[in-house]
Amino acid sequence: MKPRSEHRSYLLWLALGTACMALVMAGMLGLQLKQNRAIRASSELRGDNVTALTFQLEREFLRSREALEAAVNHPGNDHSEELMLRLDILMSRVELLRENPSTEVLKSRPEYMATLPRLEALHNSIDRLVESKGVDQAQLAALAREFSALGPEIQALTIAATSVISERMESQVGTMLYQNDKIVWLIVAQLVLLLLAALALTVRQRRQNEERQALEQLASDLREANLQAEQANRSKSQFLANMSHELRTPFNGMLGMLSLLDDSSLNAQQKDYVSTARASASHLLTLLNDILDVSALEAGKMRVSPAPVHLPALLMDVDALMRPLAQEKQLGFTLDIPQDLPQWVLADGTRVKQIVLNLVSNAIKFSQQGTVSLQVLAQALPGPADAGTVQLQFHIRDQGIGMDAETVSRLFQRFAQGDNSTSRRFGGTGLGLEISRNLARLMDGDITVQSQVGVGSVFTLTLPLHPCAAPASEAPEAGAARPRRASGSRGLDILVAEDHPVNRKYMEGLLKRLGHQVRFAEDGARAVDEVGRQLPDLVLMDLHMPVMDGLQATRTLRSGQGPAAAVPIVALTADAF
Repeated sequence: MKPRSEHRSYLLWLALGTACMALVMAGMLGLQLKQNRAIRASSELRGDNVTALTFQLEREFLRSREALEAAVNHPGNDHSEELMLRLDILMSRVELLRENPSTEVLKSRPEYMATLPRLEALHNSIDRLVESKGVDQAQLAALAREFSALGPEIQALTIAATSVISERMESQVGTMLYQNDKIVWLIVAQLVLLLLAALALTVRQRRQNEERQALEQLASDLREANLQAEQANRSKSQFLANMSHELRTPFNGMLGMLSLLDDSSLNAQQKDYVSTARASASHLLTLLNDILDVSALEAGKMRVSPAPVHLPALLMDVDALMRPLAQEKQLGFTLDIPQDLPQWVLADGTRVKQIVLNLVSNAIKFSQQGTVSLQVLAQALPGPADAGTVQLQFHIRDQGIGMDAETVSRLFQRFAQGDNSTSRRFGGTGLGLEISRNLARLMDGDITVQSQVGVGSVFTLTLPLHPCAAPASEAPEAGAARPRRASGSRGLDILVAEDHPVNRKYMEGLLKRLGHQVRFAEDGARAVDEVGRQLPDLVLMDLHMPVMDGLQATRTLRSGQGPAAAVPIVALTADAF
């Protein structure tokens, strides 16, 4: 609705602008027409001015001729003063005709060039004769006849002036009208162009509006497709989470039963078969865990949980796990722990160990000789914003096959593992390094690598961590009296809440072999009832169970009163999240 309103508003303003411009152009056209009329009036006035001068000259000529004839025909009367007055007025008209700029167009005519000099000469002759003491009547009569003879020429001068001015006026008016017509046509052309421009703008705006609506529709479709993709991704993640539980539960059961079987009385061939089956199952479980970790990272559900971690103990755990693997390949293995290493730091110990184990196991996997070393360095960050933060660097060095620059550039990409021949020789999915780097970045750290073909590689895990104090020992909660077992009993009374029969069988065999007493509940509701019936020392609680899941059962127990609200509960789950 809003785009359509904006489009209408644009068209309204466009129409108003066009109308205003049209009004302005119409005003210009009106002014031009007025200018045309003013030009005509000015031209006519100028022509009348020249014509008036020649007409006044001719009139004064006639008056002077009458005064001259009176002086000749009546010699007894004194007509000298009147004659001189008329002649002076006549000559003033001659001067006006000569000096007026509007008479420039007349000066090139033969009537002008011939008549005015003769008129001036006769004036001078009559003037000298009248001013003498004795007027010669015969000479005056001769001058009068010669003066009268100029009458047709004076009249011809007036006609010539009228003709010249008329021609000039017609020429000027024609030129002005021609130019004015051009201006009028230009204005008309401008109006037409303005209308065409307005039409083009309207069409263009309509097209832009259609394109904008198409883009908005496309954007809406893309948003819808993105929502569908996100929904599909969430569904996929949820599916993988559900599948993780369904797949890892039998895997763990299978591994557990194989472990129990391996500890039983078996001959050499049976032990070899069981060992092979355990190795294969462990490898499949590792692949499944990698895939589920990738799924959790993609879904944004992978979280780090900082807690006090004893760094030396974590590193010793890595040493205990990796040194036997190195010795199996006849490789040296060294662990370098500096004296200034913080003893306790806030970190997700499980994830840190996962990253370090992955890097060290890769170093062992891709080495055929030499030594694999794990060196840890600690450095305080200098910035005020990083006060109290220690940057730990875990350097994992090997003397293995090494990598070229191209291989290093794609090393942390999904499913990338060196070249094809390396993949065939050493196996693997190529997910471990990608998962490790993503986990490091979740903890504001990173993983870098330097490598040279045939020399070896150095992987560096960098993590900014905060040193902390050692956690206080957990004491029994006040008022939560724990029943004491008989002094001769070494085991615990353990309640296992588990719905899967294979897992129950494995947990029973494992816990009884460790010397504990085991009770089972097939769902969360039965676990709550069993805790109320007889308080156990420990509850192993599965999360996914029918009737009531492990989280609901735990909330129910914690919300109660008495010793049952403080019973220790350990979660058991195969859920990836």
